[in-house]
Amino acid sequence: MSSKQKTSMHFQLKLLDIPDTELEIVMKMALVQNCISGIRGKAIFGLIPKPLIEPDDEKTALPANALTMDVYTSFENMNESAQQAHLQELKQHIQYQWSRLYNNRHQSGLLKMTAPPRRVCTPPKVGFDSYRWKQLLRDAALLCQAEDVDNCVKTGLMHVKGMNLQLFYEDGVPDVFEIRVDLGPIPEKLEPILIHKSMLTHNHVEGDESGTRWGLHPRGDRIVMAIEHQLSTSTKYFSPPTAHDLAELIKHTANESGKLWASISQGMKQICPA
Repeated sequence: MSSKQKTSMHFQLKLLDIPDTELEIVMKMALVQNCISGIRGKAIFGLIPKPLIEPDDEKTALPANALTMDVYTSFENMNESAQQAHLQELKQHIQYQWSRLYNNRHQSGLLKMTAPPRRVCTPPKVGFDSYRWKQLLRDAALLCQAEDVDNCVKTGLMHVKGMNLQLFYEDGVPDVFEIRVDLGPIPEKLEPILIHKSMLTHNHVEGDESGTRWGLHPRGDRIVMAIEHQLSTSTKYFSPPTAHDLAELIKHTANESGKLWASISQGMKQICPA
């Protein structure tokens, strides 16, 4: 077992079975939470949908839709006692977050929460920080011909190839950054509940492996795709990207995201014709 395996931890929790009558609002709120904190908070909501086919045996009950959460944390520099205390704190925080979401599911306004923190006692020792990130982002924004470079450095917002993107970096997790892509509203001809279910199911089944998670804008009306990237371009030693490398990644992400969403939309239209 590697040192990384000893200190880092990923576990997936089943939070609660969701009745069909409340599935739509719970899914929407979970997707909004994924956008508010999501990858940065290292806690991602997903969904295990109930089977589409009714069992032959009438006595066999169908399992309900189940909301799940992927949680990422670290035990770096923690002894056994500190690990147990950290796990207990993490469990309580998750339960608190879930209770807030579920108890407020009928409120008219969308719930805003914060994700369980990604606790790392000593961040990886890499030669990078938010100051260097802002320098890198400024140079990449210039190469992408951003309209307002200063605002891009301040907020991470950028418009590239017809797509709105936002880049995030935090000193607390100095070896990764995140790109979020605003894919726009769900097309009117599509059923939002089917799109929401598909996105949360992807988060549960493939989110960790693919590095891509789905959420909704806090207004609840726009789809957001979040992609986490390792900051180092080398697996042997820490080597941050050049401004040119980051600019090319931004352009490629914008281009491929547009194609992906067009493909998903077209496929869903064929499944759910008007």
